[in-house]
Amino acid sequence: MGDDGFEQLIYDASRGQHEYLSHTADVKIHAWGDSLGYAFCAGAVGMFGYLTELDCVRVDAHIKPVVVHVHGHDAQSLLFSFLDECLFIFSTELLVVRQIVLTDFRCADHEPDGQEGSQAFSVRAVLYGEKWDSKKHPAGCEIKAITFNEMEIYRTNGDTPAWHVEFVVDI
Repeated sequence: MGDDGFEQLIYDASRGQHEYLSHTADVKIHAWGDSLGYAFCAGAVGMFGYLTELDCVRVDAHIKPVVVHVHGHDAQSLLFSFLDECLFIFSTELLVVRQIVLTDFRCADHEPDGQEGSQAFSVRAVLYGEKWDSKKHPAGCEIKAITFNEMEIYRTNGDTPAWHVEFVVDI
């Protein structure tokens, strides 16, 4: 547990908490988790799963993990910023992410204490995976950009309460 009381979360692709929904021209990703932080991570890993088959991706101990720290002004802009930064890491460093360790997650819209200010919406995460290798990783579909189109963040209250994120990526 960190100094601020946040207990880090570890999300691995083996959890498989995402799916691809039909969309007219692009791809809609639906991801879920027992916390909003897990849902954000599941969405990011689901995005990487559209780029290649996640079963072919391993965590390479020889590759330095990438630290991501983003902010938003609300929950949707925070999700957008997080996904956009993950896509940027893939585009510039060719890192295919299999595991995300969330070291800090603040989303005032969905926290009981309703923090305010610039730190009210932030994510700090460490991305683990391996470099893209066309001989090892089957090519999926190129993702050009994250969009706000049809972006949703919500919670269900059934037998198993869960947080959900849905977003469209431009292909």
